Amino acid sequence: MKKLPEADRKVLTDPQILSTFLKKVAEALRQDSKGAYHEGKTYANYLGII
Repeated sequence: MKKLPEADRKVLTDPQILSTFLKKVAEALRQDSKGAYHEGKTYANYLGII
């Protein structure tokens, strides 16, 4: 999480918000992951992770 913007880190360190976020991500991926894959790859590239 060190490479995330400060605002994202603050939000994702809140256990209740993180739990809700993970539930929503799981539901979004339930049917198909192609869109999430491409968005994640784009975001990771932007952060310099890949």
